[in-house]
Amino acid sequence: MAFASRSDSACRRASRRRLLRGLSVALLLGAASPERSALASDPVHSDAENVELKNQCADAYEATQRLRAEGKLLEARKNAIYCAQSACPGILRRDCAPWASELGASIPSAIFEARSKRGEALSPVRVQVDGKVTAETLDGRARELDPGRHELLFSGPHLVSKRLEFVMLQGSQMQRVVVVLDEAQERTLDTRSAAALRRIPTLSYVLAGAGVAGLASFAYFGSSGNAKKSDLQQCRPGCDSALRGPLQRDYILADVSLGIGLIALGLSAWTAIAGQSPAPRQAVLEVRVASEGGLLAYRRSF
Repeated sequence: MAFASRSDSACRRASRRRLLRGLSVALLLGAASPERSALASDPVHSDAENVELKNQCADAYEATQRLRAEGKLLEARKNAIYCAQSACPGILRRDCAPWASELGASIPSAIFEARSKRGEALSPVRVQVDGKVTAETLDGRARELDPGRHELLFSGPHLVSKRLEFVMLQGSQMQRVVVVLDEAQERTLDTRSAAALRRIPTLSYVLAGAGVAGLASFAYFGSSGNAKKSDLQQCRPGCDSALRGPLQRDYILADVSLGIGLIALGLSAWTAIAGQSPAPRQAVLEVRVASEGGLLAYRRSF
């Protein structure tokens, strides 16, 4: 119930203000008899339109004073210009016209500049003031702002955005705001350099091929040795001792091929994971095969 009472009281106060404004407008219309006669003789303007226009002029008159006191000079000047128009009553224009002139002289302006670290002027830079875009590009023109503290945001293509706070002084014209913006490339890794680091070295493919060839050689000599072993088993016990030499050679070559294949595949995987070629200044891969056994040696120097 208390809420309803307050609401009713607010409505009554608003109705009273509207009634008083209507009476004021009526008095203004009566005081400005030449203007009223001119509007009455104009068939385009009806009495209702004239009353509404005078109400709007009165609203602009009040808003100009209120916004000016709040420091919102840009909006205050718009309202002062509105109530200074010839269609408004002369008693309002006598105040609004000088107010518009005074506000125009009081509104500060700023020139925004952006430069690179090398001192070059940057043009494709967007400026936001208190979250609203004020300039899409920097062209050297002054921008009007209300006096007081503002938050500025400078941003642009391939540039690192920068925020700063700036205080506009009332009546100060063409204040300079200069910022230095970093290039975005300076803070990110070059994708081409990263791709080069991730590239698999050629030696990795060579070693992989050698590993596959070693496994294939192992399969061939192992199969050949198994075939010779089968022939020896069929001719026992009267087999020629000369047949044992080729059998041993095939098995040795199979073992050596398997070792080479596994080592080559391991080196291939290592160089691929390392991301760069481990090729030394000098590398030697030595393979020795004898009837008594085999030798695989890998030497490198740096």
